[in-house]
Amino acid sequence: MLELEGVRAGYGGVDVLEGVHLRVSEGEVVALLGRNGAGKTTTLRAISGLIRVRAGAVRLGGERIDRLPPEAIVRRGLSHVPEGRQVFGDLTVAENLRMGAYARRGRSLRDQLDWVLELFPVLRQRYGQLAGTLSGGEQQMLAIARGLMARPRVLLVDEPSLGLSPRMVHTVFTVLARLREAGTTLLLVEQNAFRALGVADRAYVLKGGRVELEGSSEVLKTSPEVERLYLGA
Repeated sequence: MLELEGVRAGYGGVDVLEGVHLRVSEGEVVALLGRNGAGKTTTLRAISGLIRVRAGAVRLGGERIDRLPPEAIVRRGLSHVPEGRQVFGDLTVAENLRMGAYARRGRSLRDQLDWVLELFPVLRQRYGQLAGTLSGGEQQMLAIARGLMARPRVLLVDEPSLGLSPRMVHTVFTVLARLREAGTTLLLVEQNAFRALGVADRAYVLKGGRVELEGSSEVLKTSPEVERLYLGA
């Protein structure tokens, strides 16, 4: 469903990604792990078109998308839930959800909204409330729900546990596990490696803008290499 082939990308004159290869199959949850500065967020930004890919290719469903603008990539079925949530604070929960579905029309939109509100019941309770008045955990749920409103073929989620209480982290990862059960194709960036490996089928570990390790979550959970590369031991 999603494939990166030798992707180089960065900011200004500096490459952050030094030839990243990865794939996410349909219905699969894949975690992207690494220390701060390893290139995890840059990888997601390159996939969604927020920064330019300087070399290599990004394919969605076999179609090359790395030369398309972000709005065209969204229309082809990719949603990006950014780090830091970035909800529209001056809009209501309902308006934020509709913004997530701006490229869609028709009855399927109502069906998707019903499904999202079932997945996140707290958003139904806060439906008419300004997003800026929600707690951090509620804003994270809204950010994920907004991404799902586009009914994406692939959902990118960047650091969903960042800044949340342990209780809210548990809630967010419970939702991610439900998305996995529902067959959602998901690429997850997360600092909490063991939480991420708990919901992912497979994982990649980045170091210095390159994939240093990959494998099934069950294998990586017990791998000393994960400790060395991820924790810097």
